[in-house]
Amino acid sequence: GLSILKKMHGALTAQFEGLSCRDWKRGSMSEQLNLTSLLGLTEQDAVAKIIALGLRSRVRSRDGVSFMITRDACKDRVNLYIENNFVTKAQLG
Repeated sequence: GLSILKKMHGALTAQFEGLSCRDWKRGSMSEQLNLTSLLGLTEQDAVAKIIALGLRSRVRSRDGVSFMITRDACKDRVNLYIENNFVTKAQLG
């Protein structure tokens, strides 16, 4: 139960220790992405557009189910909210 979860948390923390988001600078690729342009796209098309700009993506919610995420806020990552395979919300972080 709880001891297994603590071990898993410790292992994940160790695995990702030292990793961080890229520093955000004015003129970055994230400024070139109009987040509203992602709305209504399929998940696959939205991710392709995000990657083409050199950014990362992650799905925060799919069909009303929210996923656990890290607490870091990255200006080079786009959080996607997906309903029936379409983007309904997108935000940097």
